[in-house]
Amino acid sequence: MDIEGLGEKWVNILVDAKIIFDYSDIYINISHEKLLNLERMGERSANNLLTAIEKSKDRPFTNFIFALGIRHIGLNTSEILAENFACIDELAQADTKTLSSIKEIGPVVAKSIVDFFANEENINVIEKLKKAGVKTEREKSPSKKGAKLAGLTFVITGTLDNYTRDEITDIIKRNGGKVTGTVSGNTDYLICGKDPGSKLEKAKSLGIKIMTEEDFKELTGE
Repeated sequence: MDIEGLGEKWVNILVDAKIIFDYSDIYINISHEKLLNLERMGERSANNLLTAIEKSKDRPFTNFIFALGIRHIGLNTSEILAENFACIDELAQADTKTLSSIKEIGPVVAKSIVDFFANEENINVIEKLKKAGVKTEREKSPSKKGAKLAGLTFVITGTLDNYTRDEITDIIKRNGGKVTGTVSGNTDYLICGKDPGSKLEKAKSLGIKIMTEEDFKELTGE
């Protein structure tokens, strides 16, 4: 779940100390007292780690899917799944036919997802994460009418001068649009920075509109 301060070293220490057995225990079993009993863990470090753990409960649904560690599921595929399923329960109930009908989800990936949720241990971990307050659903899109980018899907490529990736993604989402990591027939605009990759060529081949940062600013006013 991309928890600041909880790298591989500390995970191994927590496992050896029998504080965590699976990743749901990060949210259930780690306490201030237990952390202070660990060698080289001071008061400040313990407080910082507990704050980071609490903050990580509210990560985007895409990140949650990716963190499950489903075989063949990278960040881009996690993003596609998050766009097609409103919550983890919906995804868990999907069969291979439903999953394979989604663009860019092939039969191998679909089977891997179904197999993952057929494992009772994985379901138990997810249930524990829910009870611990970890967000397991998609962010709600803006409901106000007239959102400038409502219904539009964007892909970003290259290095941007005036925005970070997080900033431009936030602007798109606040205005009702979606951001995906892969160019497809469902993409409306490719925002193109310096040194774009293969996404530019694919967008051109599909006839998708190419947008510069200046075009984007003119469209959104941000």
